[in-house]
Amino acid sequence: MSLRASLTEYAASLALYDTHQHTQLEPQPPGGPGMWGLLTGPYVYASFHLAGAPLDAFATQPETVAEEWAVFAPYVPAVETCCYFRHTWEGAQMALGIEAPELTGEVYAEVDALLRAAQAQPGWGKRLLQETAGVERALLDSFWEPTYLDENTDLFDPVLRINGFVMCSWEGSVDHNDNSYWRYLDLLGVEVTDFPSFLGLYDAMLDRHCRAGAKAIKLAMAYDRRIEFLPVDRATAERIWLAGPQAATPEQQTVLQDYLCYYAVGEATRRGLPVQIHTGILEGLRNYQPTHVSPTLLVPLITAYPQARFDLFHAGFPYARELTVMALEFPHVWADICWVPLVSEAAAVQILEEWIDILPGNKILWGSDCVNPVITLGATIFGRRTVVEAVARRAEAGKFSEKQARRLVEGILRENAKELFYR
Repeated sequence: MSLRASLTEYAASLALYDTHQHTQLEPQPPGGPGMWGLLTGPYVYASFHLAGAPLDAFATQPETVAEEWAVFAPYVPAVETCCYFRHTWEGAQMALGIEAPELTGEVYAEVDALLRAAQAQPGWGKRLLQETAGVERALLDSFWEPTYLDENTDLFDPVLRINGFVMCSWEGSVDHNDNSYWRYLDLLGVEVTDFPSFLGLYDAMLDRHCRAGAKAIKLAMAYDRRIEFLPVDRATAERIWLAGPQAATPEQQTVLQDYLCYYAVGEATRRGLPVQIHTGILEGLRNYQPTHVSPTLLVPLITAYPQARFDLFHAGFPYARELTVMALEFPHVWADICWVPLVSEAAAVQILEEWIDILPGNKILWGSDCVNPVITLGATIFGRRTVVEAVARRAEAGKFSEKQARRLVEGILRENAKELFYR
């Protein structure tokens, strides 16, 4: 058996520790979204739009499967070679036992029927993740509802997304997901009357998540603002907060957000929780400003908390080398390739090869970053494949032995996350 084949077999045998999921497992009714839901959900819909589909093409689900296919058909030849499409299609193929090499109208109808029937089975999505995808543990970022705690505690561990605190200084404000911690005063038993009690709103939410077994907090502020957070003294932040939203200039609001971010990271660190941060490319079609998402913008925050543990997401793509340097310069920073294989397998392999050369093997992480269990399955296929390809290339070039290659594969796919989040 070749080294590459041996590593492929070994990777397939590993139970994964996934640093980043949004997967929702609630069973769908028999008339649920089917293939329409897969192809209009993250991330593949963006490829259809980039290929020419109108922005309102997926606003309303057609009444028949044939009409659904007619919406996608003109663009499938253009998107079927993209990773966004391929990981979704490969996930569906494995989940449903489909052998058709490409998606046609006839195949679309067949897969849709199989998918609707499977989705309606209680526990199907969970079995898909645990048994087919081989996921042992996954960190769940419930972006749709910050208080959500999934009942599948034998699979998911909660991560607290803090945007609804940092971006929502005053009641009535919301983050990019239309969330706000202010909505949960009764749930948390908090009354906000002054600045300390507002900070206590975050403490109460964090403590609730910790009691539920939280493994990290998540900063997704790249979707709301520039990810540079500068030190701010408490007195300045409190003065801005007390003046209220009508008096605060945009610059002052940013200053207050900076303070709240530092506060959130500090309290999480005090409780022993790592800090996950979105860097680089944004999902979907957005008002994207590349200079606002570079990992190097995080230097002030990261240097302020040397005792913290930072998991920097998405390889900072397209700023992968900037993120590499962050992980090289700061012992408390980990480099996470999550999502990148779904953007580009080729880019993910190149990035991983460089990381293997530059970083200690225990500083490299992987996560799926998907919402639907079928698509998450596709992400695990791509994750294993890209890790094996990168490690095999370096081993075949004579840089290290097969034993060392196996240790790298195991570390990236499970042991490094296990050590960082579960130690």
